[in-house]
Amino acid sequence: EINYIHTAILQTEGDSVWVIDATLRHGVDRHPLDTFLRDFTLDDGSLPRLDVMRGKDNSLREKWIEKALEYVGEEYDPAFLPGNGAHYCTELVYDSFLDKDGNNIFTAKPMNFKASDGTFPPYWVKLFRLIGHDIPQGIPGTNPQDMAKDPVLVKVEYDIARR
Repeated sequence: EINYIHTAILQTEGDSVWVIDATLRHGVDRHPLDTFLRDFTLDDGSLPRLDVMRGKDNSLREKWIEKALEYVGEEYDPAFLPGNGAHYCTELVYDSFLDKDGNNIFTAKPMNFKASDGTFPPYWVKLFRLIGHDIPQGIPGTNPQDMAKDPVLVKVEYDIARR
């Protein structure tokens, strides 16, 4: 099974491809695809697997892009908390993809930061201690793994690395 670690929104304008996403390096930003690919290039010069998905009902795609652009300039949200004026990657997608009535098309679920043995891995303990927040265990949120499996999305054939 693929371990998805990031989500982003692709925007096309003519022959140009832009990425709107939330990262620690850029915060919420819109940048050319080349910048995104450079940022995610692995140490050996290769790219991780990049899957492209779209909404099964993609009729609101322009509204989704407009909504995502409203968040450009916000900081990255290392605390993974909803409604705090910052966004992490899937939170940006969650908040941007609304149906015609303004409801989220994705479902937030209680976040789980625990390992299979029920303990918090040292990585999470260290991160949240460093930023001065409690681990948001159980708070509704999103993650790349669940979002990639959401039935509102369909995978499309698109070789992003060769675009």
